[in-house]
Amino acid sequence: MRNSHYVRTITGNFTTGGIGYGYDLSSAWRLTAQYGSSFRAPTFNQLYAASFGNADLPSEKADNIEASARYQSQGFQAKLTVFDNHIRNFIQTFRAGCPNGLSTCAANAGKVEIQGATVESRFSINEYWQLSGNLTIQSPRVDATDRLLARRAQRYGNLILQYSNGPWDWSTELTASSNRDDYDRAIRLNLSGYALLNSTLGYRLNPQWRLQARANNILNKDYVLAASSSTVDYNTMGTNIFVSLNYDMK
Repeated sequence: MRNSHYVRTITGNFTTGGIGYGYDLSSAWRLTAQYGSSFRAPTFNQLYAASFGNADLPSEKADNIEASARYQSQGFQAKLTVFDNHIRNFIQTFRAGCPNGLSTCAANAGKVEIQGATVESRFSINEYWQLSGNLTIQSPRVDATDRLLARRAQRYGNLILQYSNGPWDWSTELTASSNRDDYDRAIRLNLSGYALLNSTLGYRLNPQWRLQARANNILNKDYVLAASSSTVDYNTMGTNIFVSLNYDMK
């Protein structure tokens, strides 16, 4: 249980908390259920950014329920989680109905419900190789209109293949998302689904120092995460490579 006192134009006390219970059916199977409440204060930009912010924007409040079943044995584990999230005063970007003649603004979409399920699994092929992945199927909708939430996919997930041997480690990852909706005033925009291939190679020089290289969007896919209108998309990065030298204090 937690009580937060939030001070700004709209001052308030927010009491949040959670409760959960888990039960072991056997050494391999475990069932869990939990409930939690939360609040999210608007960001500085959502409150005060010029030609966008709204200083009177209320905070989001949410109630979250989920249940899961997990199986675990030597070298293999799998988990299924179902969830139902109810959010009040959900904050998102609007391009219509903004106060003071603004073309875009942060505003409350009202009540939102996000229902869905996530399945995840991890499998050790041998002492060097490991395969893991997850998939989420959900329905994120605004209660009043039954519209999908902007920029929220109904299906997304990833698949990761990892290799580790001595100081070397390597992984490759396939990340995918189904199509999403965005909105330009009353116009519904469709953002196509995409799949990205990424890879990481690392070498531990000693217990403290690690050298790493990462390549993102290896296939140079052209994809969109957000659109400003029916003809203008926000750019995303093509193929890019990062090299880093990391120090671990031990």
